Amino acid sequence: MEQTKNNNRIFWCFVFVHCLLWIIMPVIMRYALPHDTIEGVVWGNHLEWGYDKNPWMNAWLTRLGTMFGGTTGMGIYAMSSLFVALSFWSVWELAKKVVSPINALIAVLLLEGCVNYTLVPQGFNDNVIELGLWPLMFLFFYQSLTTQKNKYWILVGIAAGLGMMTKYYSAVPIFTMFLFLCLNNTARKSFQHAGIYLSILSALVIIAPHVMWLFQHDFLTIKYALNRADNSQFNVLKFIISQLNDFILPVIILFVLLKFKLKFNFSKEFKYQFIYWMSLGPFLLTILFSLFFKWHLYNEWGVPLITLWGLLLVAILQPSINEIAFEKFIVFIYVLMFGWAIGYAAGLSLDTKHKHSDNYPAQEIADYVTDSFEQRYHQPLRFVAGSRYVGGYVSFYSKDHPNVFVEWNTAFSPWIDLSQLKKYGAVFVQDNYYGTTVFGDHPETDNGKKFPDTVVKRYPDLIIIPVKYFGWKRGNQHLEKIPVLIGFLPPEK
Repeated sequence: MEQTKNNNRIFWCFVFVHCLLWIIMPVIMRYALPHDTIEGVVWGNHLEWGYDKNPWMNAWLTRLGTMFGGTTGMGIYAMSSLFVALSFWSVWELAKKVVSPINALIAVLLLEGCVNYTLVPQGFNDNVIELGLWPLMFLFFYQSLTTQKNKYWILVGIAAGLGMMTKYYSAVPIFTMFLFLCLNNTARKSFQHAGIYLSILSALVIIAPHVMWLFQHDFLTIKYALNRADNSQFNVLKFIISQLNDFILPVIILFVLLKFKLKFNFSKEFKYQFIYWMSLGPFLLTILFSLFFKWHLYNEWGVPLITLWGLLLVAILQPSINEIAFEKFIVFIYVLMFGWAIGYAAGLSLDTKHKHSDNYPAQEIADYVTDSFEQRYHQPLRFVAGSRYVGGYVSFYSKDHPNVFVEWNTAFSPWIDLSQLKKYGAVFVQDNYYGTTVFGDHPETDNGKKFPDTVVKRYPDLIIIPVKYFGWKRGNQHLEKIPVLIGFLPPEK
């Protein structure tokens, strides 16, 4: 059953079908991009070395995704699938160096049972990027340790640097690798070679522009990250349960479909020690950091944590599979794959009780705001100001694609020239559903029905019209409509 060419065909067919399916499904089923993605769109319209919530990687890649497919979002969904494919490939390549070719394939296909590889990636964001970068980093790290070739060490540094520029949480797997280097006898010999220092240098080169940006912007991103981990909402047990729950289905699949003699391998051989560390280290360190610092853990942070858990499972159990069982396993993986898609479509079509961004009337809001401004002032809409999400939706779906003045704060949107905003005018928007602030300190807006007092005082010429209500899409018309408060800042005469 160790037919390498056949395994290659099975792997690439699986990746192709999976990725194509999850490019098409959200294009067909969604009326609007997820709000995390629309935030990346707002940032990506202006290429900076950092933003109020994240470093630059997410924004730049989102910008690339928006260049294809227009408002269908196809380019962005393709970007998500690209990082899912990168994750599959990295796990597969690493697995082939640790277990048999057939078990390496099983380690990857088991990931089809995880929502982190199916439903979650439709919203392209920093977590999805980490899903691809973390196993890639581990792959290069393994190659570096086993060959001590400089090219692999440099690739580790590049992957680590890009990971940090995606999300500071990538410091956790990097710290895991550092601990492994210090505590494993074989890995520790790396300090005697030049490669590891080239790795550090390459990472620093990638990170350096963002560090300079932080000094220039009052360490805004770091302040947000620290505020995000508010210790008043300590929830480590809930986080643990959530991550384990996400991997229940792959475990069930392995034991039900692939019948084999149960045996456990806890070898001290280097390759197995590596997998134990890299698969469990980031998860355990996350828990320890949370316990020590009383950090609040968000479930979405766990998206990249389980990338190697399928490999860990087969490395420990080392199943010996016959051809018939394996064929049934392949068939079930494809049934599961399309089952996810059917369930996703049915869920969106039948769920009329909950408010989701899938059914957000972004196009209608953008068209109304843009047309109203152009009818009043007979010029294109160049600026939209206010809530970051509704403002972002207006920017993306409007034919004018105005710049977003995020929360009327130049610290959050340094690309805004206030003199230009006053010269050309703007539309101010505020809603109750997607209204937010970076640090969670919501100004008083009467549930989105008035602009903050500070904004009204700063712009006395603002013309505020009665709240406009927009209905949810796809059978959700009976839900309470979305109130959008709209104001017009007239262009200077």
